[in-house]
Amino acid sequence: YLRAERMDKSIVESIYQVFHDVGSAIIFTSVVLSVGFGIFVFSDFQYSVRFGVAIAFTMIVALVFDLLFLPALLLLKADKSTFKAEKEQAESLYAAD
Repeated sequence: YLRAERMDKSIVESIYQVFHDVGSAIIFTSVVLSVGFGIFVFSDFQYSVRFGVAIAFTMIVALVFDLLFLPALLLLKADKSTFKAEKEQAESLYAAD
């Protein structure tokens, strides 16, 4: 994000670039780790089951935070005039796709 922002890209373009570059890696890693720790559910040792469920749940919550809340927080840092200009850019970006 910072690299794209330093290249004078807008906040929306920077977020779009991040999702394009690393979005699938974030999703894949989170799912693999959640499934890996979810295997602990089949353990006979109750503390291992609880540990696995807690970590798997934490990974899913972190994924949701990364994909939904973090971009929203980044957009909040922009002032309203910047946001209006970037909204128009985003609409043209999505219209081109």
